[in-house]
Amino acid sequence: MINSTRSWRHYTDVAVLALATAALHFSLAQQMGVVATGGLQDTDAYMRLIRVQELWQSGDWYQHLTSSLGAPGKLSLHWTRPLDILILLPAMLLHLFGMGMDRAIYWSGVIISPALHFAAAIAAAMAARPLWPQHGAWRVAALMVLLNGAAITYCLPARPDHHSLGLLLTILSVGQAIRAALESANARSAFKAGAWAGIGVWISPEALIGVAPALIAFGLLWLHAKEAPQAWARQGRRFSTGLAVILLLAITLEQPPAQWLHAEYDKVSLLHLALAAAAALDFWLAEKMPWPPMPRFLAAAFVASASAAALAFAFPGFYLGPLGNITNQEAAVFLNDIKEMSPIWPVDKASSDQFFGMIGNSLAALPVVPYCLWAWRRQKLFPVAVLLSLSYLTALLGALQHQRLAVFLCAYGAVLGCGLFGLLCNLSERGMPVTRTVTRLFACFVVVIGGQIWPLMSDSEAPKSLAAAACNPKSVADWLNAAHPGIMTPEPIGAERKTPIIVTESINYPPELAYRTGYRFVGGPYHRGINDIADMNALAMTTDDNAAKEIIARRQVDYLLMCIIEVPKAIGESSVDSLYHRLLRGNVPAWLQPLPMSDEASREFRMFAVKRWH
Repeated sequence: MINSTRSWRHYTDVAVLALATAALHFSLAQQMGVVATGGLQDTDAYMRLIRVQELWQSGDWYQHLTSSLGAPGKLSLHWTRPLDILILLPAMLLHLFGMGMDRAIYWSGVIISPALHFAAAIAAAMAARPLWPQHGAWRVAALMVLLNGAAITYCLPARPDHHSLGLLLTILSVGQAIRAALESANARSAFKAGAWAGIGVWISPEALIGVAPALIAFGLLWLHAKEAPQAWARQGRRFSTGLAVILLLAITLEQPPAQWLHAEYDKVSLLHLALAAAAALDFWLAEKMPWPPMPRFLAAAFVASASAAALAFAFPGFYLGPLGNITNQEAAVFLNDIKEMSPIWPVDKASSDQFFGMIGNSLAALPVVPYCLWAWRRQKLFPVAVLLSLSYLTALLGALQHQRLAVFLCAYGAVLGCGLFGLLCNLSERGMPVTRTVTRLFACFVVVIGGQIWPLMSDSEAPKSLAAAACNPKSVADWLNAAHPGIMTPEPIGAERKTPIIVTESINYPPELAYRTGYRFVGGPYHRGINDIADMNALAMTTDDNAAKEIIARRQVDYLLMCIIEVPKAIGESSVDSLYHRLLRGNVPAWLQPLPMSDEASREFRMFAVKRWH
């Protein structure tokens, strides 16, 4: 009877959470309105569905080049296949029931991130359960993930983004790592933790932000242990081995054999396998050192330094992550106009709104960190405190530097932060029932909503969608599809485009236009297309017509499209005699011909045809 009751309660929890997730994302879809117009939330979402469509059309598993951007060549994308498959499989099922494949891919893309959001919330509760059984505090972890600002941002309906999958995998990994830290003989959990982390790195090397503190934690536990330190070295080796096995599998599945030994910093490759193998080797050596603490420390410093030096020699700049193999100047070209790569230190009202809006309830874990390290210092839970504290603080620093990393912080913030609910409930444990109820409600509000109340109380108006402050290219897409300039006979969009080339002043809207139309575009917001972005910026900012013509000719541009209400900062601050500002004033050079567009498109855009001068 007890088991039946617990089972019933478990299914009820899941059902309530499912309804809450569905209600949240339905209301968000209604509020933002992009689904009603057949749109998506951001540029990456459009590019992801283009990638899935091209996989379906070409059947080329190893194809990482898209003809939609990077014209007249192709853009190399650093994304990997797991999320593509998670989108494509439901789409194929919908297609079997009669839906057109393009629409099936679209609707699969609409629902994939909310579905992953729901799974991540369940995984967070299960990860926290061994730590916070009192007052059902572990259940609050699910609500924290569900209502976290960063999690909502990356799990929006119509935003098929790999960060939603990364959030789930991070939580699955930390859940197993907790169990491995609770019991140093639990080999299976250590292997599973490394394996889930390996899938996360397969999705995106950004997941290393959670791998590094886990490895450091096992190393510190090995150094700190007075009895049987080898047990923690073995756990570190098991974690690293699980990580390495998955990365080896990922490389063989993701890359053609000719590329297996090629290192890529921004995509799972030999580099990441070498990191995992080096960690496994270091922990294996640690197992062979049954020495007192000081000799162990000196040996660990030597081994770790030797490993780092070897990795730096083989893969210069590996410690810089996905952008480790590009120069600072090249990175600046890419980073300047990518909002999600910007820092969110709360230095003024706008940045404070962004800080609390993205990190929000993850801040509930801050007071829990010192509590765990102190209260659990002589308990079985102390290794977990070390693991989670290092992971949380590392992710917090990462999120402050690049706001897109806040989604990883959500995982650790929920597992730790739900403990604050339990600690607050302890304060009224001996009080009257009404006092306990009020305390629970107050604690739930503080923990689940937390700092996210700040932007809700702010007098600044939030955009209706992620791109609400920018030009809306849908009207241009509608006009291009109706007038199809430069295309005599419109044909279905295929994986290999041979259509006219359009250059824009901004990297933000070409992916949507490429998704909605069959045209090719010079560049988009992707660091592998840094040369494309440099040419776009140079064309817009040049005051020399000959320099502009050289770029136009080299890029084989047929049309120039510009937004007149929003412009990248560097272009907006360029010379008044730059090509962009001249066109904005109506001072059109002889080698460009203005094109009349629809009234709706003309409200925000201007388009020009290139006259061939030779």
